[in-house]
Formats: sequence, structure tokens, C-alpha cells
Amino acid sequence: MTDLNQSHFYIRTIKMINHVKIGMRKLASIKMVKTVSFDALSKYTSLDWTDLFLK
Repeated sequence: MTDLNQSHFYIRTIKMINHVKIGMRKLASIKMVKTVSFDALSKYTSLDWTDLFLK
């Protein structure tokens, strides 16, 4: 799902109940390719995954 007005993307893995947010405006300053595995995403309990990509 997307919220283009706020530049948010909402995703979930098949095992998750809730969607989590990725804020694209915060990620715009990153100049390299970042990857995070779905296993790591599933273990992160926050509803905002943006910080995982900023580390």
C-alpha cells in the first residue's frame, strides 16, 4: 500500500498481521543501495521500518 501524499509505503510479510511504514522522504538522502532481509524486518517490532535502512 502507498500514501503518496506523505511519501510512505506500507508493507508486510506473509507471516505478519500488521503493515509497517517505510518513510521515503527520510530515505531520500541515502546515496547508496541498502538492503534489509525480510527475516530482519520480521524481528523488528516497530511499526516504522525506516530506521532499519538508515543504519
